[in-house]
Amino acid sequence: MRGFLLLIVLSVAGAKAGDSRISALSLIESGDNDAAVGDAGEVSRYQIKPWIWRQYDPSSAYADRRISTQVAQQHLAELAERFRRGARREPSDFDLYVLWNAGPTYYARIGFSPTRVHPIIRERATRYVNLCQRDRAAVPCVGPSKPIAPTRGTPVQPALAGSGGLANPSTPWPVFDAAPAVSLQHPMFAFFPLTTRPIGSLPSQQPIFAIGGIKSP
Repeated sequence: MRGFLLLIVLSVAGAKAGDSRISALSLIESGDNDAAVGDAGEVSRYQIKPWIWRQYDPSSAYADRRISTQVAQQHLAELAERFRRGARREPSDFDLYVLWNAGPTYYARIGFSPTRVHPIIRERATRYVNLCQRDRAAVPCVGPSKPIAPTRGTPVQPALAGSGGLANPSTPWPVFDAAPAVSLQHPMFAFFPLTTRPIGSLPSQQPIFAIGGIKSP
């Protein structure tokens, strides 16, 4: 079961990373413009050369965001695989943008070394990395939006007197929520002083007041 949960977490993390990379590509290449056409004939919001596009899709629906995203994802995965075979390591966001912008042949020629990348490509790759990191940080964590108040009978940590903080969490006994004051109903018992005690969640923990052997309600 633990291994299955780990696979789910890794899959979610991988999907999150992939989404941020595709979103960053669209933004940095064309400003999310589906109708963009580059100086060298690059098409779609991802600025893909038509001959590369045709390797993954026979259509010319360059302005279709769904199709262009599928083409971009497939091409990015192919570039990543070629990098793994050549560099023998996993590509970083920086590596992927260099591959996307300048091609795997260029990167292989300089030994897959980020320090040898042309300054103009390096500057754009750095911007791409920043966009990827921003997108990942913008995804909210899944969880309750505010703390859940404890219900009656839920153990809570007692506060230290005068300290304004919580007691040592290693305290072996639980402390329950304060219960409302308890008083006897009949006037004849009014002169018996009663103290307020915490009321437990089980019947065996309920305070018992007996007069003459008879339990009060």
